[in-house]
Amino acid sequence: MKKAILPLFITFKHVILSLLLFLSSSIIAQDIQPEENQTLFQHLNSVNKEWSKQNVLLEILEKNISFSSDKFRIQMHLLLVEKVLRERINTKLTTTQVNKRNHFLDVLNKYALSGVFPRNLYHDNRQPYFVDHLETACAVGHLIKESGAAGLVRKIKEENNFAYLIELKDKYQEIDKWADENGFTIAELAWIQPGYSPASQSYSQVGNGGGVEGKINVMRMSEDGSVLYMAGDFTEIDGVSANSIIAWDGENWITLGAGVEGEIFAIATSSQDKIYIGGNFNLYGSATPTNIAFWNGTNWESLQNGAMNGTVYTLLNNYGELIAGGDFQTIDSKPIKYLAKLSNSANPEWNNYIKRIIPGTNNYEYIDNVFTVNGPVRSIQNIDGYILIGGSFSETAPDISDINVNSFYTKNLCYWYNNNWEIGFDDALESIEFTFHGSDGKIYTAGNLDHENDLGIFYAGIWEFDMFEQLDTDNGEDRFHGFVEHNETIYGYGDITPYLGQVLSHGFIRVGGEDGSSGKELGAQFDRSVRASEVFQQEIYFAGDFTTVNSSNANSNFNGLTKSSFVEDVNSIEEGFFVKNKIQIFNVENKLNIRYENLGENTTLNIFNLQGQILESINLEKGNQDLEIGLSHWSGGMYVFQAINKDGKQTGKFHVN
Repeated sequence: MKKAILPLFITFKHVILSLLLFLSSSIIAQDIQPEENQTLFQHLNSVNKEWSKQNVLLEILEKNISFSSDKFRIQMHLLLVEKVLRERINTKLTTTQVNKRNHFLDVLNKYALSGVFPRNLYHDNRQPYFVDHLETACAVGHLIKESGAAGLVRKIKEENNFAYLIELKDKYQEIDKWADENGFTIAELAWIQPGYSPASQSYSQVGNGGGVEGKINVMRMSEDGSVLYMAGDFTEIDGVSANSIIAWDGENWITLGAGVEGEIFAIATSSQDKIYIGGNFNLYGSATPTNIAFWNGTNWESLQNGAMNGTVYTLLNNYGELIAGGDFQTIDSKPIKYLAKLSNSANPEWNNYIKRIIPGTNNYEYIDNVFTVNGPVRSIQNIDGYILIGGSFSETAPDISDINVNSFYTKNLCYWYNNNWEIGFDDALESIEFTFHGSDGKIYTAGNLDHENDLGIFYAGIWEFDMFEQLDTDNGEDRFHGFVEHNETIYGYGDITPYLGQVLSHGFIRVGGEDGSSGKELGAQFDRSVRASEVFQQEIYFAGDFTTVNSSNANSNFNGLTKSSFVEDVNSIEEGFFVKNKIQIFNVENKLNIRYENLGENTTLNIFNLQGQILESINLEKGNQDLEIGLSHWSGGMYVFQAINKDGKQTGKFHVN
């Protein structure tokens, strides 16, 4: 049988079963952080208080040690418990029980080495999770599940997911039965089961960490995923001069001509590499107000000329037809308010009319002022062919009296479909700043924070509301700025924090996702507003007024721009490994990209599923590599990688769509 390979600095000399390790109760009660230099016993007792009850001594327990993350500490806990349990002799066990016990200790060893453990998303203290939101079971849950008793694991998850095993044994007789059949005691299973520290994220600088001289209002990824556009009102990013718009390819900044003079609020992209921008600006060097322009690959071109008496806040490229929304009163000197569409023709023009066949003829007629509402528009989104429009208005086509035009009252939200207004909403927010259609099928809407309900979620004909409050009463903007989805989790961002929330999240907060939970998961603790956010190359980028992000293991200072993979320990790396090797692994269009430079040693890259099974084992030769692995045959979901060489190991996660 293959033994577990433990880190090199651990040496086991002997196990004494008759001596109780004695430590003071004050030490036992203390929750030691992984980075602290304390005895191994103190660390392990933080993971599971059952260590203080065990009649066992390992010499290594008395040595001082620190861990780079709680995950490595839990690995150490599980491997040590497995070693001790394997060497314990119980003469009362039958041969069948001994064989089953050894089998499940093998399973425990493999589980521990995988490094894939539940995440504590809903508690701000160390807590057991029998199964987490990604269906990752704890060690005991994994053992029971591997035995074929998945129904029991599911039942515990649904009824008592956050309980300790000592509590569970009184409620589920099946646990006693399972322990007895497989040669364990309840005390041993309780010793195996760890608690998990609150989830935390690591944040890193973008580029050289120079930050933003000004502000970023919007970020949008290109259609092919190759670059991330950032726009707002700035003169410089990361030391690179740029006027209100710039692009980032993950390594380098790309300027887009001379930019614009003024502020950009909206970006729309197209598959033809066109970039549309909207806001309140002039083209650089021009005195003529523009407010809407596009990048032709070389220069910026105006798409409207003259004062609009307002601002463009949102743009949608609707299969070649550009739609603009805002609080403007004119466009191209035409008296068109709040909404306008640019016809996709040889001679495009801004309009708000509909074109329809005159009944009984083959002729067309144009009816002006149909595509309009009676107040500002902040959000336009295409949802399965229906154009969802949100803002601060109460009526569609308010100046039209035509039985064929659907003019109706609505509360700040409605659909445009097939050249007419289709659905209005009687129940919605008092003001809608942003809308988002999640992969969970729900429509998320957010407003400013002047009203009782500030987040609306629409699903299956029912509105659900959550309450939020502003982050900074003196300098806050009191509003959401938008939504973003990452790993099937939907977040809202802005100048927000949960009202009477149970987690310390500011500016970036979980609002929903596939598991149906809302507002409970740890988001991020920004000291000021998050104005823009976007997923790019499997990481979430953040831009705003903040200088500090507090939810990472160590506080970091950023000048309005940072990024994070936003999963716990996504770059959990043993000391020294990352500096020497830095292997980049990310999924782009379901192709796994593996890149590295100057890899000092040959390295084994193992890829696991969330059940701890190795799916791929790849040899990475030292030097430079740029590999690509197709993932189209893989099931959708989260996967884990582990790169190992003599310098240590690097672990992380990636998602397959």
